[in-house]
Amino acid sequence: MASSETQRIAYAAVGAALVAVATMFVQLPMPAGQGYANVGDAAIFVLAALFGPVVGLAAGGIGSALADVLTGYAVWAPFTLVIKGLEGWIAGRLAYGAFRSRGLSPQVFAGFGVAALWMMAGYFVAGGILSGSFAAAAAGIPLNLFQAFAGIAAGSMLLYALRPLRKALAQSKGRPTVD
Repeated sequence: MASSETQRIAYAAVGAALVAVATMFVQLPMPAGQGYANVGDAAIFVLAALFGPVVGLAAGGIGSALADVLTGYAVWAPFTLVIKGLEGWIAGRLAYGAFRSRGLSPQVFAGFGVAALWMMAGYFVAGGILSGSFAAAAAGIPLNLFQAFAGIAAGSMLLYALRPLRKALAQSKGRPTVD
């Protein structure tokens, strides 16, 4: 196995653990049994911007689904695996190259915004399926919107603080590539 492939697997595994912990750290229950809001999106955005879409996909999906299982929301885990995995992939696909070359830029924020919109739409549909009522699912929209903004803000602050790491990753020869 190539060194960069080994690194990507390691980043995804450690990233999944970080996402799970961040997701479990703060949980705000949503009305009508629509799950919970959390700060795991910040970790997903940071990992996607630093390491790309494959790491964003694996860490976001696996870490978030694991948090659901460990905190009593196992019924949501299959939906979360897909929703948060694709959120990480979208964020990585749209923000990774821009972040590597220019740091925090409008393209990075746009990538996070598109990924967050996907997350909100995904949980609206999942909530409607699980509850049998899209009216009940709509009750979760305000907290999902709050979660999206909080994730973008916290993730951006973390990425700003990690500027030296971005430069080191961009200069390393064995860095993971965009998929």
